[in-house]
Amino acid sequence: TGSAKITRESFPVLDGVAAQMKANPGIKVEVAGFTDNSGSDTLNRALSQRRAEMVMSYLVAQGVPAANLVAKGYGPDFPLDTNATAAGRANNRRVMIKQIQ
Repeated sequence: TGSAKITRESFPVLDGVAAQMKANPGIKVEVAGFTDNSGSDTLNRALSQRRAEMVMSYLVAQGVPAANLVAKGYGPDFPLDTNATAAGRANNRRVMIKQIQ
């Protein structure tokens, strides 16, 4: 909650994404950050943007060209789960990577 820190268990997934992107240099992706609906919309949008930017920075540090990445924060929009429970809110706090080209 309230953090843009990448979790330890995410590193192998991100390393795999970086390897795929380096092997296929024409791929462009959106790194999309999300939050739950707790707190203000303004803070959630800023936090989701920071989450997306942290993942983007990690991928760039792994050798992915920054030109192939765009970071976008969506705040609490597009929840995967209910925001009525702690487990649901935890599922909504995430970063997703979507191929855009």
